[in-house]
Amino acid sequence: MTEQEILSVENLFLYYRLRNSIVRAVDCVSFGLPEKSAIALVGESGCGKSSTAIALMRLLPPNTERYEGRIRVNELDVSKMSEDEFRRKIRWRVMSMVFQGAMNALNPVLKVGFQAAEPLIHNFGYRKEEALALAEEVLEEVGLPKGIAERYPHELSGGMKQRVCIAMALVTKPKIVILDEPTSALDIITQANIINLLKDLKKERGLSYVLITHDLALSSELADYVAVMYGGKIVERGPADDLYVSPAHPYMKMLLNSLPRLRQDIPPSFISGAPPDLRNPPPGCRFHPRCPFSILGKCDVEEPPALRIGKDHYVMCWLYGGENT
Repeated sequence: MTEQEILSVENLFLYYRLRNSIVRAVDCVSFGLPEKSAIALVGESGCGKSSTAIALMRLLPPNTERYEGRIRVNELDVSKMSEDEFRRKIRWRVMSMVFQGAMNALNPVLKVGFQAAEPLIHNFGYRKEEALALAEEVLEEVGLPKGIAERYPHELSGGMKQRVCIAMALVTKPKIVILDEPTSALDIITQANIINLLKDLKKERGLSYVLITHDLALSSELADYVAVMYGGKIVERGPADDLYVSPAHPYMKMLLNSLPRLRQDIPPSFISGAPPDLRNPPPGCRFHPRCPFSILGKCDVEEPPALRIGKDHYVMCWLYGGENT
């Protein structure tokens, strides 16, 4: 990507230990995010999208087996920071996150105003009254009515809870926001309202987004770039226009073919099989057991490199030649 990158990820790994096995949730992932842009990580459930977000925020669970790679924020190599330095300088200050499932992200016994103000009190040293006043401003900025700060989560609708979660991520004025399934479990009208809100906030605040979703239609509305994940790896990445108009990887093509068409009389098709077990992924290309174009003796043996097939457009597939990264 030629633009100035606010976030750069190189060879990121996050493995979990599960009893006597290792789950390779994020397996050598690399991508970049230009400033004031949005990149969507798309793919089926279990492909490593949310684990990538956890790795970026360094919110690692106790059973983490391997965590390594290079993460740069504004050209600063944050992967070399200690946990305390990362917390003081990056987490919530420069990079924040909207977690999946607003109901689970909110504390049911605390008023939403205090929950939005809490990072300002504990991480920035604001007095409670001052923090609450700022939190109320952000809650109104995301489209919630005045006085909402005094209400509890159970008093709010699903869309209002999602707006509260967005306000919690924005109250510390970060430049990068990770959105993990920001419209899951919402009706179609509420989803559209949330997406329009995110578009407005991106423009008004100059935000950069990492959008995690399995909804290709959603990502097409918000993303400038797309990275397609499968089996813990990014199998295709590039500008959104390129991937939606001219997808290269068979997996991305099949994902698009699974969507119903509004103006074409083409029935949606399904992808046979299931995503790989990341405790024991298949050799070679991890999509080859489900791929109708798999080359026997090649795709099932050797993992393809990331091949450049256009400007900023890369694909991991033996069906294509090109210049290696």
